[in-house]
Amino acid sequence: MLFLIDENLPASVEAIFIERGLRAECVASISELRGKSDETIFEYAVKKQAIIVTRDLRFTNPTQFALSTIQGIVIIRFPND
Repeated sequence: MLFLIDENLPASVEAIFIERGLRAECVASISELRGKSDETIFEYAVKKQAIIVTRDLRFTNPTQFALSTIQGIVIIRFPND
């Protein structure tokens, strides 16, 4: 199982996953994804059979993304302070 950490999350999130023995990649560390659209990130996740970890609620929009084609999406929401 691969977790794809969106660049809207701190890079430390990737380290947390790895420390717990999980496979993780950070979008910011992948040159072909850095700064790219949500659609490009979604396509990469589908191709790699990855679970997207993000703060971005747009990934849950079924009219924009075919949610049945992806392994999963984890939405992380942090408090403002």
